[in-house]
Amino acid sequence: MKKKLISLLLITCLMIPSLMVFAEEDEPTIDIDKFEEILDVIDYNYKYDIDREELIEGAYRGVLDVLDKHSKFYTKAEYEEFMDSLSGSLIGIGIFIEEENGFVKVISPIEGSPAEKAGLKSGDIITYVDGKSVLDLGYNKAINNIKGEVGTEVDIIFKRGDVVDAVTIIREVITVPDVKYEMLDNNIGYIRIVQFGDLVGQDVDKAIVELQKDGMTSIVIDLRNNPGGYLDEVIKIADWFVDRNDEIVIVDYKNFKDKVLVGQKDALDIPVVVLINNASASASEILAGAIKYNDKGILIGETTFGKGSVQSMLLVAGRDGMKLTTAEYFSAEMNKVNNVGVEPDIHLPSISQDELENIATFAPMIDNKISHYGVTSLDVYGAQQRLKLLGYDIDLSGYYDLKTSTAINDFQEKYKLENRSALYTETKDKLNEVVNSYLNEDPQLKKAIEVLTTSE
Repeated sequence: MKKKLISLLLITCLMIPSLMVFAEEDEPTIDIDKFEEILDVIDYNYKYDIDREELIEGAYRGVLDVLDKHSKFYTKAEYEEFMDSLSGSLIGIGIFIEEENGFVKVISPIEGSPAEKAGLKSGDIITYVDGKSVLDLGYNKAINNIKGEVGTEVDIIFKRGDVVDAVTIIREVITVPDVKYEMLDNNIGYIRIVQFGDLVGQDVDKAIVELQKDGMTSIVIDLRNNPGGYLDEVIKIADWFVDRNDEIVIVDYKNFKDKVLVGQKDALDIPVVVLINNASASASEILAGAIKYNDKGILIGETTFGKGSVQSMLLVAGRDGMKLTTAEYFSAEMNKVNNVGVEPDIHLPSISQDELENIATFAPMIDNKISHYGVTSLDVYGAQQRLKLLGYDIDLSGYYDLKTSTAINDFQEKYKLENRSALYTETKDKLNEVVNSYLNEDPQLKKAIEVLTTSE
């Protein structure tokens, strides 16, 4: 069964019997007596009930909390649950997450998941779960409360920028298909990599071979909302798109020799476009960076997430565990990724929630009268709103001025409508049709197809 990831981390797993620490002469050491005294003072004076084991566990967590946000302590049960989550189906609402200032930050919702259907988006900050503050619950407890049982509801309060919103989501069994592919018009192959799970390299191999059999002459690799995954899998895939000995990624360790991973064969000799957005993270950034910095394709979309660190899972003394940042990776030619991301060659944002909400407020254009130069009306204002969205140079005034006349004439000519130097029913209907089509379009994929078609 394929392993299904629940976080965006590049993970390596190390099993060690114990952590042996040797202090330098001037390094501070643990004062066990002081620690015991603190516990005793709490036991005697603290007003409320608390288990001594909880205090000790809290101390362990505190050591990891002073590191970066990706390093964490796990109890034995938490460690086992985390490792189990790397395989099989997931239960919950379907989001890739990370911790940010004690809250749960959405990296991306899983395609088709309850979270996506409920409207959660990349960058949303979950602050309350079932009426309880995430800060009071703690990050790990909040995650467990979000998961819950299949078929049950969870109430989520989240922040998006300065706006606070709430949704109720029904938990489901979440299955994540790693790879989807199809042949588009003009023999353009399309491969969507949802995440870099176990054996995804094999799935991409199969997709490319099948598309080649069908006559593929160019290819789109879609990494949007891909939170990352296994390093070895992304290296296998990158091998299709970089030449022999081209750098794919440089892994920079503290006390170990750095790794420079390079291509092992010649790259596909066809035009390549990669789609990225601000939820493309970690392993996605390795693949996008390898293609970009080796001049093997064009990146279209938005700057990626900027997750350029590697975490190792360490089993401590055969019982508890910790996830520790042990390396930073760089794209080819030592291009920094962490907290920076990979820039697209063609910056093209997708339709934003703000834009969708703005479109919903457009004037309806329901007046049966014909509007012409010199008229001020709600219909003219609605037409101006739609024309501006479609890229026409126009002012939003409701007044049928020269700019409005020029834009309406150009629109009528483009769609082969009768030009009466006026705004009439057929033109209004066509404006609504084109705007609705725009909402259902994928502007980034559309641009990729345009680029590949032009390059042939």
